[in-house]
Amino acid sequence: MDILSNFRFEQVAIIMASPCLPIYKNKEEDKPEIIGYEPWKILTEYELRVPSVYDLYCCAERLLDDVIKEVHKNPKSNYQGIASGPFKVTYLYGNLTLDFVVESWGNY
Repeated sequence: MDILSNFRFEQVAIIMASPCLPIYKNKEEDKPEIIGYEPWKILTEYELRVPSVYDLYCCAERLLDDVIKEVHKNPKSNYQGIASGPFKVTYLYGNLTLDFVVESWGNY
């Protein structure tokens, strides 16, 4: 699949291995204090860990396959989407997209 062969999984792995997620002291308080940072972990097939390039590739491949299966089940649908871990896959009007999502916020 063209998406998998062109996506920069190495870049995603480097970003996720960087200490970027805050570690909070007194997390339940109104204003918790950040006391450090840790790498971004995902649940792989076997454990919660900082993902390798291979782990990320497999995660993206599964998500892409799941969306494609949904499109085949309902070919008249113009939209399908799924997200897990750091990735979001979207099918919209015949276009399939794989996104690495670092931060997102919405008010719908």
